[in-house]
Amino acid sequence: YRDGSRRTLPGKGASGGPISIASGGDFILRAGAELDVRGGGIDYSAGTLPVTYLVSADRRVFDVHSAPKELQYIGILDRFERSYERWGITDVFKSTLLGARVPASFEGRPGGSISIVASGGTVLDGRLVAGSRTSREQLLSGQTLSSGSLTLGAVRRPGPNPDFQNENVVFADAPPLADDFNATTPLGARRETVHVPGDLFEPSFSSTTGELIQPGFSAVSVFANGSVSVPRDTVLEVPPGGAVSIAGNRVRVEGTIGAPGGSVNIAATTTARAGEASAVVASGATVSTAGLWVNELLDGATGPILARERRIDGGSVVLSSSFRAATEPGSLLDVSGGARLDVTGRLVAGNAGSILVEGGVGVRDDLLFGPVSVQGEMRGFSAVRGGTLSVRAASVTVGQ
Repeated sequence: YRDGSRRTLPGKGASGGPISIASGGDFILRAGAELDVRGGGIDYSAGTLPVTYLVSADRRVFDVHSAPKELQYIGILDRFERSYERWGITDVFKSTLLGARVPASFEGRPGGSISIVASGGTVLDGRLVAGSRTSREQLLSGQTLSSGSLTLGAVRRPGPNPDFQNENVVFADAPPLADDFNATTPLGARRETVHVPGDLFEPSFSSTTGELIQPGFSAVSVFANGSVSVPRDTVLEVPPGGAVSIAGNRVRVEGTIGAPGGSVNIAATTTARAGEASAVVASGATVSTAGLWVNELLDGATGPILARERRIDGGSVVLSSSFRAATEPGSLLDVSGGARLDVTGRLVAGNAGSILVEGGVGVRDDLLFGPVSVQGEMRGFSAVRGGTLSVRAASVTVGQ
């Protein structure tokens, strides 16, 4: 039972479940294979909910839920009793015509999770699928379902020099393995770098009934002992309120990372197999958790609008390194607040979020903060409350 309602086995299984893969060697997902953690849902048929109506002494009828308690009641409208004193029997007749008509509806459930940890190489030529479908009624009640989470790598040995399992990670497609590849074929260069396919990140859209269809993953976490790269022209954007977490020895962002109203955490550290750490947002790159601008007057209150209107506040961006952290000239970190113009013409502005840039963090207690260079643009604008900027380092260069 859930909230007093009976649940069936299919209903309990409507949410996406976890897929956890751990390998002491390689993990290969061949082209044509698929890991699917999409959330399902429950379809409710139309029907009539029984409602009890009370008849007051002055012959007025009230729904039992709203009947004034100070009145005297003499009967139940949908119930009639006939007693037979001779036999000691009472017949009870109930009407099936009275009640509240309830239309058919759908209740979506969240997506699941995929975790892949392989000490050797990881090849993702197949599909990683996540998604969720949130009904209009759920959106109106304030719910937005997670479409699923993806984790590549893990912290096998925590401490000052953690082991993250993966060697290198790049957010870019790679040519698939040859058709004649088999268990004895060496992976070669593919063993050194995990290529994360771009089709993991897809925009949300609305169905004709106002539902929010959210493909792709809401949260992505990546770990690597070596480098993590987001190449130029790569767009890594999770749904509003989502999260992106990247940890490696050398993290370089040249493309775009977006999590509207969510969080982006980029952390570089000295790992088990690499030395001096660096976290860099390169020239031309954008990392944004800026709140959304929603125009209901123009677009109407569709599924994505209902979900997006709650993400007008800016989120958080953290750029952290155990040694060097930098934003190059021409880069952008944006946590500005958005706004919502509702169907009545009322404008509601969102607050800006927070930015933290720090160097020399978490290696050992006696280590001074490392060098931090903040030369890119940072935005924390808002019509209500501006954002916060924190920079922690032994020496800081701002601008030229």
